[in-house]
Parts: sequence; structure tokens; C-alpha cells
Amino acid sequence: MFNKLLLALALLLPPSCFAAPAPTAVPAPPSYPWTHGPSRDPAFFPIAVWYQNPLSPGTDGQATLADTVKSANINIFLGMSGSNGDGTPWPERFGSDNGQLAALQQRGLHLIGAVATPYDAVAPAPDSVASILALVARQKADATFIGYNIGDEPACSTTAMPPQARMTMVPAAVAGINAKDPTRPVFDNFTSWAMVPQF
Repeated sequence: MFNKLLLALALLLPPSCFAAPAPTAVPAPPSYPWTHGPSRDPAFFPIAVWYQNPLSPGTDGQATLADTVKSANINIFLGMSGSNGDGTPWPERFGSDNGQLAALQQRGLHLIGAVATPYDAVAPAPDSVASILALVARQKADATFIGYNIGDEPACSTTAMPPQARMTMVPAAVAGINAKDPTRPVFDNFTSWAMVPQF
């Protein structure tokens, strides 16, 4: 009786119910205008570590922090500290650093580097757009350096300037960086967009 019910059900159901599922389409690569931005590989999922020095001692038996980050499947340094360990930003000098960018290159890691805000204070500023571009060109690191970070949580009222006023500075900073380097995106470390409705 049970077999007859199955046969009757099979005759009533359309053929599509028994067809093999259609193969899942490979997602299209991301489309964006930057020639030196994040990877367009559909398998690339960005995970970042905030403001570390890749040449610091590693953990879990790894020689450097860059090795530790790589072994943890983190693929981006978001901001990067200088090598003297006192919070000085990267790069240490105009157009050169102490090997941090090369450490990322060697491990296939990426950098969204902090940039001076205002975006290009005096031309010799180590963390100006001009300085970073000179260093990237010198080390042929276009694939490693994938964007600029203009600051940390501009909505926080950590200065005398009200948070809303700090936020109004963002478009001008982005436009200024894009005028000097339109090939990479500009980021801002910003959480209030998701957590504080008035922003």
C-alpha cells in the first residue's frame, strides 16, 4: 500500500520536483571604480586588525604580529602604528618606513593606512598622501596598499569640537584625498552610524 501511495504521489508531482538542483552561480566580482582598492576576488572577505605594528613580536609561536595575523586568517591592517611603539603613526619618515609595508607584502596582507587629517598637512609630513604614495611606489606595493583611513570615530566627542561638526569635515577630507589619489577608497572608523540613530 505504501509503495502505491509513493507511486501515486510521484505521478502527481511535476517533473521539476525530481530535477537536480540548479548549480549555484558563482557570485559576480565586486564592482567599484578603484584600480588599487580591495580585491575583486569573490572569495576575498575583508577582516581587519586595528592599528598594530606588523613587526611586533608575534604570539602562539609566530615570529611577528604579521605572522600571527596571517595565521588567524585576518587579511587587512586597518591603520598601522610606527615601529617605535609609542603610538607614532606609520610611516616614520616621508616616503619610507622601517619595514612594515614590506612585511605585509611578503605575507600577502593588505593595508588601509592612516593618513594625516587635514589630509596633506605640510608636504614633508610622513603620513601625508604624498609620503604614502612615494613609499608605495618605491616598494611596488600597489596590491598591498588598498585604501586610506582618515581617523578614528569622528562622531565621538573626544575633542572640544561637537561630534556633528567633526562629521561635517569628512566629505572635505575624502575629496582632498581623492584629488591626490583617486585609485583607492577612503575609509573612516565609524560605529555610530549603526548604533546612534541621530547620526
